[in-house]
Amino acid sequence: MNIKQVKLIYFSPTGTTQKVLESIAQGITDEVVEHINLTRPDNAQKPIPPFSDELILIGAPVYGGRLPVDAINRFKQIKASKTLAIPIVVYGNREFEDALLELKNLAIDLGFHPVAGAAFIGEHSFATKDAPIANGRPDSLDVQKAKAFGAKIKEKKIGMESGWELAARYEEIRVDAQKPFQLTGFIDINGNPVTVEDNFVRTLTLGVNKYINYNVKFQVNYEHDWYDNSFLTPTSRTGDNLLESGDVSVDKVLMRMQLFF
Repeated sequence: MNIKQVKLIYFSPTGTTQKVLESIAQGITDEVVEHINLTRPDNAQKPIPPFSDELILIGAPVYGGRLPVDAINRFKQIKASKTLAIPIVVYGNREFEDALLELKNLAIDLGFHPVAGAAFIGEHSFATKDAPIANGRPDSLDVQKAKAFGAKIKEKKIGMESGWELAARYEEIRVDAQKPFQLTGFIDINGNPVTVEDNFVRTLTLGVNKYINYNVKFQVNYEHDWYDNSFLTPTSRTGDNLLESGDVSVDKVLMRMQLFF
């Protein structure tokens, strides 16, 4: 699967949606991207060629938790053929509700294949100096986050084009009850009551993904876990008895097939 070009399609009356999409695109590619601005009625009347081998960022603002009717009507003139798409909505710091899902479903109806999506904050159209609602957003931090999101899309794009993707992840989690408590009904291997207070888990995951096409992906992950306290972990019990506390390591190999449709 070869993505030839990145294009932006948007409805952006105040310019915030356009700014967000441009920032995301900067994280994806250094090349000049094509803009299809459907905000003005005269632009919406121009014919739009069908899409096929592009990566499309399609964006719209959120009005009352939904997509603007004008945006929906103008997007409906677009035709695609399983073209990869990233739906983006921009909301005024209240709530985007179902707007992102609505844009995703609309993109699918138009023939796109959504592979990611996001909601960003933009200055509310009713904002003033006296009644500020996300004034100045998207700001420099929002732009950085948009570029970082674009960089992640670029990684996904490279993996899908090559057919292979390597992944690594390190995670830590601590569960702390603040004070020791006794587990009713359990004893340790020496017959003593079991008392626990906290646990600290570290996980290292290494993975290989194989894209058959953009609808089918096979994944193989190797996962290694370290438990500072073996109580209440996958290796913590024998029958009704909990094992003694200690640094316990667990190895797992996980395989799955993922379908996108």
